[in-house]
Amino acid sequence: MNIFEVWMEGYVATGESSGAHCLGTVEAENFDEACIKVAGEKSLDKTPEGELRRGRSGNYSIWACNLYPTEQEARASFG
Repeated sequence: MNIFEVWMEGYVATGESSGAHCLGTVEAENFDEACIKVAGEKSLDKTPEGELRRGRSGNYSIWACNLYPTEQEARASFG
């Protein structure tokens, strides 16, 4: 098992915004498993947009914000 950080890229939408931020650090076999574990620990809105799902890039996403294993990758997409 490895230790993974799960970072979510930032967004600007409907008058609200957020920069990239760390959702958590977990022990997992791979990054996909880490995303699933972190999403399971968060109290997510259970609308289809708020659930963990695969984005167009192939990464997991929450609320259409991609998840990344590093802060640098999350901030590069949308800081």
